Amino acid sequence: MTARYEELFRIECRHGYFADGQCRLLTLSPTMRCRRMLDRDDCLFRPAVGGGAIYRRMPAVPFEDAAPLAFALVAQSTALVECTEMDGAQGGIPDGSIHYFNNLADHRATLDGVDRQLLHPPGQPFAQGPLPVYPPRFDYPCAVPMGLFDPLGNQIDRLQPSAGFCSLDVPEGRYQLRGDDGARHDFYCSVTSPASLWGIVEIFPGAPALFTVALEPRKSIWRYVVVSQSTVDRAYDDFRVVGSSSNNGDGGTIPTFAAPVRQRIRGKDAWIFDSTAPITLREYPADRYAFALKREEAAGGFALPYAQANRTRLARGPDGDVRAYSEIYVYL
Repeated sequence: MTARYEELFRIECRHGYFADGQCRLLTLSPTMRCRRMLDRDDCLFRPAVGGGAIYRRMPAVPFEDAAPLAFALVAQSTALVECTEMDGAQGGIPDGSIHYFNNLADHRATLDGVDRQLLHPPGQPFAQGPLPVYPPRFDYPCAVPMGLFDPLGNQIDRLQPSAGFCSLDVPEGRYQLRGDDGARHDFYCSVTSPASLWGIVEIFPGAPALFTVALEPRKSIWRYVVVSQSTVDRAYDDFRVVGSSSNNGDGGTIPTFAAPVRQRIRGKDAWIFDSTAPITLREYPADRYAFALKREEAAGGFALPYAQANRTRLARGPDGDVRAYSEIYVYL
C-alpha cells in the first residue's frame, strides 16, 4: 500500500534583487535535531530553490512535544551580503552569530500577488537581530543566579552559578538567560559551527502555511567617475547624468544625479557624479532604467553602464556620513 503524504508547511526565501524574486544564494536544510524529529513523526523534507517543504504521512498523529522544527540557512556565496540591504543586521560577532527567524508572530504580506506569512516584521528581515551561537555545553560567566527560558517563555531550569560561572547543557535551539538583576541574554545553541551558518528558521507547527523570509535588495549611492582620456582639453563641467525609464520599467521615480565635482585621479582630470539618493541594485537594472552622460538640454549623449553589487563598498560621503557607494568608472 502506497503511503500518502500531505504538505504540512513550506518555507521560502525571497529576494528583491533577483528578477524572479527567488533567492538562489541561500539553501535550506533541517538541523540534526530537526531531522530526528521528522523521522520520529513520519515527516519528509523536500528542498526547493531558496527553501523547502515539509510533508507528513497521513493519517497523522499529534506531535510528541512543542519543540520547534529548526532549519539551517546556508549562504552559497559572499554575493548574498553584496546584494542584500543589511540595515538592522549589524552588531553580530563575525563567524560567531547568526540571523534568526521564527513564526511566533503573525506577520502577513502579499508578495508577487501571493499571500504569505512573513517570518519577520514587514520590511524588517533582521528585526530580531544577530544571535550569538554557543555549543550545547558551555560555561557562561554570571554574578547572580540565572534562569533559562525557551522562545515560548517556559523556564527550562533554575541555574546556580559555581565560582562565577553557569554551566549549561541544553538541546539545540534558541534560549534566553535571565538574571535576577533583570539582565537578558539571547543566544542560539547549535552543534554546527556558526561559521557554517547564515541563519536559522524555527517553525512551531500549526495550520498549513507558506512561511517567507523576504530580503530587500541593497541600495547605494551610484557614483559615476568620468575620467578624461583626451589629449585635448576636454571638460565635462557642463555635462549631467540623466536617467530615463526603460521599456520594461515599473513607472517609479527616475533617479537623479548631482552636478559634477572635478578632481584629479592618477594625474588625470575626472568628474564625479553622485546620485542624489540611494538607488536600488538589481540583477537586471536595464529592465528599469537607462542612464546617459550629456550636456544640459542637449540630445544624445554617452550611454552609461550600471552599478554592480560586487563593486559596492562603504565609504564616507562629503557630509562625513558612512554609506554604501557603487563606483562606476567611465573613460572618455
